[in-house]
Amino acid sequence: MSPQGTPARLASAGPDARRADLRRRSRRRQRIYALCLLLCLLAAAAIYLLPGDLSEHDRNRLTPLWVFPLVFGAYGLVGEELLRLVQAGRAANLAEAARHWNHRGGLVGQVGRVLLLPFTVFRYTRWQSPWLATLLAAVFWSLLLVFLLDWLFPGP
Repeated sequence: MSPQGTPARLASAGPDARRADLRRRSRRRQRIYALCLLLCLLAAAAIYLLPGDLSEHDRNRLTPLWVFPLVFGAYGLVGEELLRLVQAGRAANLAEAARHWNHRGGLVGQVGRVLLLPFTVFRYTRWQSPWLATLLAAVFWSLLLVFLLDWLFPGP
């Protein structure tokens, strides 16, 4: 006999039980994404608003401390919406859901394609993990920003 809420139990349960479990997991993930956005604001305030002996170069080096949680939280919330499209059967995978969401009124045109670029990786895989998609997007944009800042503001 499997414990309540395990995949074996949910597989034998009806669609209503599966949907309720997915909603519960989605709400839990949304809380984590909101917490990341709050951490982002606190880290940015600490780096840029509190007085200290940080040089501009040091502040640029600390940018990932607030950019990563910002991107992780924002992409997580977008990823939850994309997962709803996949679960509703309106898209086969996260990449198709990103294209659908972009055309439906999310982000417009080329800007949306660029911002949702990390989700295209999931066109080629059957594994549609919201955590992995969000993590890859956050790493992608954070590294891109670090390289851009290093190029624009070289250190001493």
